[in-house]
Amino acid sequence: AEKRLEVDKIAETIKNSKQIEAELAVVNSQLLVKEEDMPEATDDLYSFMILFITKFKQPYNVDIPQFISSGGSATAMNLFPKFPYQQYSIGLGGSAYYHDLGPFLAAFENRFPSSRVLNLELVPASAQSSEEREKLSFRMDVVSLAKPGGSRPGTQ
Repeated sequence: AEKRLEVDKIAETIKNSKQIEAELAVVNSQLLVKEEDMPEATDDLYSFMILFITKFKQPYNVDIPQFISSGGSATAMNLFPKFPYQQYSIGLGGSAYYHDLGPFLAAFENRFPSSRVLNLELVPASAQSSEEREKLSFRMDVVSLAKPGGSRPGTQ
């Protein structure tokens, strides 16, 4: 009876193989869409992140003149064991009004789910003029996932 159940289970799996392959193809295409904004770990990640953030911030009234490298290349992702991506972080410094910085941060994290803002520090900016008295200086880290060089997790 046990062997019969095992054979029936195998036959059912074979029968559903086309459906499983179709589901796998859908999931792989969804993964490829999510990976579009991710750099490869073999890229110059520091330059990639500067261009990536500078391009994204254009419609926002946020000034980010300071980019601080985390020291080179991507490192292993340590949040999940056997996670197929690496992570890269970069420090940012700049200034903005509170009502401009909030929407920028929210839009950034919503648009790029593979990146996170960490260690956000806000302090009053050193006011040069009376109209900039309300500005804030900020410092934050952006951690982004990077695809491992040479292969895509969706194809492994």
